[in-house]
Amino acid sequence: MEPEPGRLRDVTTANPEDAPFESFTDEEIDALETLAEFEAEHRRILAMQTLFYKRRKAGGAA
Repeated sequence: MEPEPGRLRDVTTANPEDAPFESFTDEEIDALETLAEFEAEHRRILAMQTLFYKRRKAGGAA
């Protein structure tokens, strides 16, 4: 079964001690996904602000 778009797939093992990496709880994974979405939106807003102010400066209004 494929994970829904925008969601991380579950890579947990039957025995967590066998995993060569740190495992996270579902709540931690959800928090990381939310943080990543927030960061992406924040970067988009900053890019839009940068374009807005560059256009104002280029037009002589600023």
